[in-house]
Amino acid sequence: MTNNILICDGEQRSTLAVTRSLGSKGHSIYIGSETPHSLAGSSKFCKEQLQYPSPISEPLAFIDKLKAICKQFSIDILIPTTDITAYLLSKYKHEISNTKIPIMDFSTLEMVSDKYRLFQFANEIGVPIPKTIFIDNLPELAIKKDSLQYPLIVKPFRSQIYTDTGFIHTQVERATSEASLMALIEQQKYLQEYPFMLQELIEGDGQGMFLLTEQGNVVAEFCHKRIREKPPRGGVSVLSESAEPPIQLKKFSYDLLQKTRWSGVAMVEYKVSKDGTPYLMEINTRFWGSLQLAIDAGVDFPLLLIQNNHSHNPHSYDKQIRLRWLLGDLDRLYLVWKDKQFPLSKKITESFIFFNPFHKRTRHEVNRLRDFKPFLFELKKYISDLRK
Repeated sequence: MTNNILICDGEQRSTLAVTRSLGSKGHSIYIGSETPHSLAGSSKFCKEQLQYPSPISEPLAFIDKLKAICKQFSIDILIPTTDITAYLLSKYKHEISNTKIPIMDFSTLEMVSDKYRLFQFANEIGVPIPKTIFIDNLPELAIKKDSLQYPLIVKPFRSQIYTDTGFIHTQVERATSEASLMALIEQQKYLQEYPFMLQELIEGDGQGMFLLTEQGNVVAEFCHKRIREKPPRGGVSVLSESAEPPIQLKKFSYDLLQKTRWSGVAMVEYKVSKDGTPYLMEINTRFWGSLQLAIDAGVDFPLLLIQNNHSHNPHSYDKQIRLRWLLGDLDRLYLVWKDKQFPLSKKITESFIFFNPFHKRTRHEVNRLRDFKPFLFELKKYISDLRK
């Protein structure tokens, strides 16, 4: 059975992966975005590109527009691919009738996306977290600040804070002294008005488990290791490789999603310390940037998500499949050359690796011969941004 499927966030690479996955199975794909044209909307699998108001600054207008689109195009399934659209669609999905929205109920999603509550819950069930001091308000910080050890991580209770006038974007910061901590609080109004955490700095590599669950039962799982990131000292993956999930990551991720009875996709992120302990960083309640790698390796998360009958037997997948985001990798190389702390020998080595990327199992995320227009769209935008 084929469906009319509306996928939000057309500018995301994960949306492009969902589009290619479901469009290639015969489903009619509609792409929504804030702009008239988008990366996923450029795909040959997109039937129509649709524009809506900004979910960040006009959340209620965004929901109203989606209701109208779903009615006009008889949308059977609606899929968000960013934290903000997932949050809004979970909160208001009861207003969009006759359309399936495969996302968790709002109370559970709100708890999982609230890092303050999530870390308390993880600590209760035995999932390792960095040493954390929970700060409800500034008077409480005044009481505790003399006992703090630096450097530390300042983590707001949410990545995006929903208000009556839209979303407030927050960011994780590092404080190296009491003076730098107080300066951060002075600069960021949301640290003055909302709860936040002060966490021990964990040195190590970032790792994640990617899962699809139904009422806490695991339907599919996937893991990859990051080979290159942008920026080069840690960030978004530009070259990754499918891998066997470490036993502890798997156990802790299963525990978190089973005990919350989570339904839908989730990315559980950790920082793995030098002694091998994985410390929980956050849970992202939407598709992830390297989704195409999981699909290439044999775990078609988008297809599994929309299926009604789930087998609670996680699919095996090919290991050592690689995925490269070419323009992201180019940006990374530029940042390596720009960074004065990297020696010339490293810059030359990184350049050689970039221009000699041959690995028999490497696939490109955006530029694919069978669906090449998204790469042309991305390249045009990339050049345009360079000229600004």
